[in-house]
Amino acid sequence: MLVVKEALSAQSLACMEKLKALNLSPIADYLMNPQNGYGWSRQQTLQAIGRYKSFLFVSYLHPDILVVPTQEIDRVWHSHILHTRKYRQDCEGLFGYFIDHQPDSEFCSQSNRQNWDATFVETQSLLALFEEYFNTDASAEFELHQDKAFNLLQEKVQSVNDADPINLHLHPSACGRPRC
Repeated sequence: MLVVKEALSAQSLACMEKLKALNLSPIADYLMNPQNGYGWSRQQTLQAIGRYKSFLFVSYLHPDILVVPTQEIDRVWHSHILHTRKYRQDCEGLFGYFIDHQPDSEFCSQSNRQNWDATFVETQSLLALFEEYFNTDASAEFELHQDKAFNLLQEKVQSVNDADPINLHLHPSACGRPRC
């Protein structure tokens, strides 16, 4: 990965560092909330946020191509967008422009499915290049605004989620970041 990092421009490296430092605590709280969010575990949330940051970085590096997130990344993205003021400020601070989100059901038709699948595979290849830069160790300090009672409730809900056979980080979303 050192080769990839050395090949990036100073501007791209600066964006990478901003993304690594980006505080997504409100989004993490939402993702872990069993009543209003998804009830994800802390570890699942940290991993998903790391993948989302990789997605944002790939979107920054390749603004001219369609980028298709996984279902997991898309849920983090939707949660970030729900915090509209923060999302707008984060986009402006990180990239200097707003990153649009395109829920695009037209790609779900049979005729477009192959293109959508190929675009998803291409996106996954790009994300894999930068995944290690945005991985967040679940044991690392991560500021979350929760109390002990909420944590206990969240752990109970997680036992139900762990039984879910769908791996959201492996499946494409019906949404994407459109070409500029």
